[in-house]
Amino acid sequence: MLRAELTGLVLSGGRGRRMGGMDKGLVPYHGRALILYALDALKAHTDRILVNANRNVAAYRDLGYPVVCDPDPDFKGPLSGILAGMRASSSAWILTVPCDMPKVTEEILSKLLKVREGVDVPLLIAHDGERLQPLLMLASKDLEASLQDYLDSGGRRVDQWIDSIPHQIVDLSDSRAQLVNFNDFEALEDTTSKYND
Repeated sequence: MLRAELTGLVLSGGRGRRMGGMDKGLVPYHGRALILYALDALKAHTDRILVNANRNVAAYRDLGYPVVCDPDPDFKGPLSGILAGMRASSSAWILTVPCDMPKVTEEILSKLLKVREGVDVPLLIAHDGERLQPLLMLASKDLEASLQDYLDSGGRRVDQWIDSIPHQIVDLSDSRAQLVNFNDFEALEDTTSKYND
């Protein structure tokens, strides 16, 4: 896939409830904000990168990338952030990475992009061998209308929207240890000890 066909989108628009309301993308991990790891992985594949954030917008803009906020002020979850990215992008495809997966590397994203070359579906979703990692996705911009309709109908669940779209599951079980999510401080501490660089 050509770099010009792809926009990277880092999802950092959550409320961080399980982190005491902290903005997860700005939480430090090994001395760097979590979001910086996702940005590093995406930079290897595209020059077009957006950050979805709904708080601390100035801090995110200071990282040097455009910030897109959810289109609806009533928080509707990560799908709303993906919709914001689709609206702001002029690329054919959107590659999303959650801000709380700092072990995701450019090589892992390469695997996702390579599968796209052999299938004709508008959506590719990562699987770690045990469960879906639905926010690590490659989505066609053509899905914007479908996503808008789903949110307008009251839908919020990522997996439910995925099931309504022709999609391809991408087996990333060989990278399972790198697909860990930092949903709370306990996970952050456990992962730091288990997978310390």
